Amino acid sequence: MPPLVIEIVLPRDRRQLGELSLLAADGGIFAGPFVAYGKADNAKAAANGNRARDPLFLWGDTPEGGYAVCEVVRTGGDTRYPSANYGPHAALSLDPVEGQALQSKLNGRAGLYIHSGRPSDSGGLRPTYGCVRLSDDDMLALLEAMTQATGAADFCAIPLEALSVRVLPGKATAA
Repeated sequence: MPPLVIEIVLPRDRRQLGELSLLAADGGIFAGPFVAYGKADNAKAAANGNRARDPLFLWGDTPEGGYAVCEVVRTGGDTRYPSANYGPHAALSLDPVEGQALQSKLNGRAGLYIHSGRPSDSGGLRPTYGCVRLSDDDMLALLEAMTQATGAADFCAIPLEALSVRVLPGKATAA
């Protein structure tokens, strides 16, 4: 098991908020829990034939299961990942490796990330297209904790083999 695990607990009712924590392999908490949102955008899902936001198919809610982190991508500025959608710092690109996540990959899902981005009109976290969204501040805190825990020079130099991600079912969190 990699020395760091990003554990994301999302409620079955994805209209509710969940939590993301950065854990050591022994279960100790490095950072978090942070409020996380794993709900897909209703309109985008419906427009693409997934009205129920089924996590196993394109445009669905975030699938449960295991993931590898395949890249830390810079966001904002003049990158191809605009701050409004992905946040101003960086995003973690995920590769599904087990469970519902792997099944969704076999069904054609790709482009799953942990990222931030501008808040909703009411100030909360906005739905995504199947990713996990954090606030900009929480995403920065997660990246800084990962950098510190691995001794990397910056968050884009974090050794990816040191990370794994698991998305688990759970209860909603109070925001």
